Order: sequence, then structure tokens, then C-alpha cells
Amino acid sequence: IRGMIGSQQVWFGNEAYLKNHEFKLPKEASKIEGLLCLLAIDDEIVGAISYNENPNPEAETFIEIVNKSVFTDSLLITSDSQKLANEIAAKNNISSVMAECSPANKITFIENIPDTSRPFGFVGDGQADALMLSAADVGIAINCQATEHAGDSSNVIILQNDILKAAGSLSTARLSLGRAQLSVAIGVLLSLGLMGLFATGKIRSIYGPFLLIPIDLL
Repeated sequence: IRGMIGSQQVWFGNEAYLKNHEFKLPKEASKIEGLLCLLAIDDEIVGAISYNENPNPEAETFIEIVNKSVFTDSLLITSDSQKLANEIAAKNNISSVMAECSPANKITFIENIPDTSRPFGFVGDGQADALMLSAADVGIAINCQATEHAGDSSNVIILQNDILKAAGSLSTARLSLGRAQLSVAIGVLLSLGLMGLFATGKIRSIYGPFLLIPIDLL
């Protein structure tokens, strides 16, 4: 963010943000662990705040489940520093990392994903994730009780803050699709069988509508 306080211009953001605006980062910045946010006044960096962001404890299990499903690759897209993102990815078996991304960078990346790498699923929460959830082929919003905007733009909505339920939604979708396909197949086969039976002339056509009712119910 950037703003004016009195006659002074104030900047606050991560390392990538200040680098893009031609600030020279102090050498000490590379030694600080965790997510680093810097405060600059006019042309000088005057302070820094860092904190460690612990990943969801179920994240590794979620990635394992997803990698065994239709999705063949996992990607961490984050505004965190490259160092922190690499550490999180290594701990959770995430194959690819895109760090220090703005919301615009994330959307551009999703929109430019080739067809050979689709469908592309995105899991997130918060207002900042709403556009990415909408841009993905499958948007899964977590903890939507506190993030209404993310839920409105998602394909799958998980009310609880439980990422494993997002993995469960994949199983539910597969089960629902399988049952729908089975119902269609049974209906088609029964209809073809009845058509062949009526073609023999052994059953009067007046009974046709009554025999089709059970098929429709199936």
C-alpha cells in the first residue's frame, strides 16, 4: 500500500512490492526468517515486520489425496516470499511454487494455463482469493462463514475451516457423476429393450406409457 501522511509519502508491503518501486533493500532483510513486510518513508526503508505463517496441519494429507485423484500436479501460489514459499512446499510435498505474487499475477497465470494442464483447481479463502476462485476451472472456497465473497465466486463451498473436506468433495463429485452415468445407461438399455419388444408386436402399444413410468423413476 502507499499513501501520504502529512507531507511524507509512506510505503508498506513485501520485498517484491518495494523492489518493484526501486527501493534498495537492506542486507539484513535476507537474514530474516518468515514473511517480511517493510515500511518506507519517502525514499528510505525505516522499519520491518516479520512473522512465520504455519501451514494448515492437514495440508500434506490434502495434497496426497489430490495427487492420487484426477489432478496430477500441485502448485502453491502465494504473496509470501520465495524462501518461505519454498519451505512450505517442501514440507507439504507441493511440486511447484509461485511466490511474491499479487492478485493480478495470480489471475494472469490462471488465465494463461494451457488446455493440456486443465482442469485447474484453486483452493482458498478470504476476499483476496475471490477472483482466483472465479477464474479457476474448479474453485473451492474454505471457511466461507467468514468469507462471503469467496463463497459467491466458487464452485464448491466448505463452511468449516477444514481443508480435508475439500478433498472429500472430489470423492463426492466422482460418486455423484458415477451414479448419474449409471442411471442414464440403465434407462437407455431398458428403453432400447422395450422398443425391441414392442417391435415384435407381442405387446400392444397401449401399454407402452405404463412401462416407461418405472424407467423414468429409475
